[in-house]
Amino acid sequence: KSSNSNFAHAADIRVEHSFDSATTLVSSFKSNLGSKRSDQNLISESISENQQKLNDLKSDNFTDNDIQYVQGSMIFRKKLKKKGRAMAWSGSYSLNNSVRDLTQDAYTNYYDNNALDSFYILDQLTESINKKQLFKTAALYVEPIKKRFFSESFVNYFIQKTDYNRDVFNQEQTFSIPDTTLTRLNDNRVYTARIGSSIRYSYNGLNISLGAALQNIKIIGDYSWPLSGVDYSAEKNYNNVLPNFELNYDMKRNRWFSLNYGMSVSEPSVRDLIPVIDLTNPISIFVGNPDLNPELRHRFNGELSK
Repeated sequence: KSSNSNFAHAADIRVEHSFDSATTLVSSFKSNLGSKRSDQNLISESISENQQKLNDLKSDNFTDNDIQYVQGSMIFRKKLKKKGRAMAWSGSYSLNNSVRDLTQDAYTNYYDNNALDSFYILDQLTESINKKQLFKTAALYVEPIKKRFFSESFVNYFIQKTDYNRDVFNQEQTFSIPDTTLTRLNDNRVYTARIGSSIRYSYNGLNISLGAALQNIKIIGDYSWPLSGVDYSAEKNYNNVLPNFELNYDMKRNRWFSLNYGMSVSEPSVRDLIPVIDLTNPISIFVGNPDLNPELRHRFNGELSK
């Protein structure tokens, strides 16, 4: 049995202004304020193949979650005097803030030969604040080399910051006792810088682009279990070269062909790098590995439409 209630207020504003035929500025703002309430009641029973009762469970979980999301962005485009020469810049900032209270009340009985053997009572309150901030900026410059060749250069820079505060209390009669194992704080920052260029050929419906980018990812994280006196910091730097290739051909009469190749990098999270036992989920105990490397993905794609 479960019951849920949600409400949200959203706003979306976009303004585009052309200073002249070659210069454009686009600004946008988005916000979303909302809350979610959830009450879940569960009754379950586990029976073995030989019809022996293993355990039964009664639980009641209540979640109260308030969410605030704000995003602002700006895009500037400029066509320069020389034909084919152009530049663009973009920047954005987003804030995602979540305040969540979770009350867990569960009673589990364990049986041996259909007789009660032991029981486990969970009466716990979890208060968490999760604040995520993301800043992005990018610049692009296009320079014609010859009539059919163009050079495209770009630079991207991202900053992602996450602050997480999790307080867990075990409820015993009228007292709330802090849980030293599950209460934790963490402050994570990921800096991504990418610079690259490509050569593009364009003529008579055929576009071919070949290039590469140098990417640096820097991860800094601080994890703390303040009630048990455990602190751990992680810092990693990853450098990669990312090649890319694109071919698009318009064969007229609604027929076209495309072939693409690209490489991307997925860095490990700070939690993945922390070599400390995490008992947040007792059913699935987690331990990080500080020697992890990023995941490299090669993407191939080809399409033919006729």
